[in-house]
Amino acid sequence: MSNDLRVIAPEFRRILLNRDVIAIDQDPLGRMGRLMAYMSGISIYVKSITPVYAYDTSFAIAMLNRRNRTNAVQLRLRNLGLTNGRGYLLKNLWSNTPVITVYPSHTLRLRVPATGASMYRAELIKPA
Repeated sequence: MSNDLRVIAPEFRRILLNRDVIAIDQDPLGRMGRLMAYMSGISIYVKSITPVYAYDTSFAIAMLNRRNRTNAVQLRLRNLGLTNGRGYLLKNLWSNTPVITVYPSHTLRLRVPATGASMYRAELIKPA
């Protein structure tokens, strides 16, 4: 980045210093995110990340809304490649909302801000 973090607006500083997002960018698996879907002006990207248990990975999910209005999207987790039956702990990386448990059969109903992005971490639930 060519920004001086001492002089940028606080909301931009929080985005650039978000530890959860930085951890996904620097994940040791080193995999690239892939465009998995495009619907209603929203690009949906998925990236395999750690932790990994028995060849099943956790995932980062990012959504980019290219439209000038807030958009709602419905995502079936199985269709994005999240197929482990133990489920995932889903965390919104932009807000302080509680982590929820989700399963491959779940459909997420999310809103993505106008010309904005949403990002989530789906951490694979550890085997017993």
